Amino acid sequence: MRFFNFQQPYLTLSIDDRKFNEKGLFFVDSTVFDVFDWPLASGDINTALSSPNSIVINKEIARKFFGDEDPVGKLILYENGLQLQITGVLEDIPEQSHFEPRGLISFSTLRQFMGNPVQGQNWVWNPCWTYLLLKDNKHIESLEDEFPNFITKYYPEFIGAQASFYLMSLKDIHLGSHLEYEINPNGNKSDIIIFGIIGIFILLIASINFMNLATARSSRRAREVGVRKVLGGNRGVLIGQFLGESLVMTAITTLLAMVLVEVLLPSFLPSFLPSFLPSFLQCTGIQKL
Repeated sequence: MRFFNFQQPYLTLSIDDRKFNEKGLFFVDSTVFDVFDWPLASGDINTALSSPNSIVINKEIARKFFGDEDPVGKLILYENGLQLQITGVLEDIPEQSHFEPRGLISFSTLRQFMGNPVQGQNWVWNPCWTYLLLKDNKHIESLEDEFPNFITKYYPEFIGAQASFYLMSLKDIHLGSHLEYEINPNGNKSDIIIFGIIGIFILLIASINFMNLATARSSRRAREVGVRKVLGGNRGVLIGQFLGESLVMTAITTLLAMVLVEVLLPSFLPSFLPSFLPSFLQCTGIQKL
């Protein structure tokens, strides 16, 4: 399964005088939906990319050009030169996915741009992100054992000596792969460890402060404790009361914090946090290759 975008992050789609530079546009093999379980809001998932000059767009691009109208069957211009027929509309892909394609163009369309180099079996120049779906993870080692023979067969000798292939699970890419031209910005395990330690340290300080404040406030309630003991309250009941009050207060503040994070974090991230943090917050891939 190959993804190719001329190594350009933005490419142009246009209809008449409406033109937009879009990210996430890829040429893909027709079997893309056999590897990635991305559903279609409209169109036939089995034939959407089986023919040249076909494109599947996401809902956002569809709304830009067509509003609420179903765009399937309509034509759209790619890079001011190639007319494509819209054959499907992608459902919204979760933000925590490995990457979020916004448009998928049938790989056979590349013949009009480049002839056979990408379509053929040229492994010396292979500017594609390549994914394999294995039926059983036990086959990984046996497949990797075949890579030296593959290089010998398809690479010239002067290049083959420098070439090497290896497999990486989809779920390991976000934190474990740091190659050039990654399909999406990746995170770093050390960042997670550092932020995790900082988070634990902050929670520890907050817990100590809470205990200190609770101890300081207990002197104010000495009279209440005395009255309750006179009325028959025992030690266990008093401990349960104070622990219950603390748990209720903690639960309320936790819910309030979750609501504030959900509301404020989207606007807070772009302005104040480092550029790497949004990618750090993404989860890893959905399925294992």
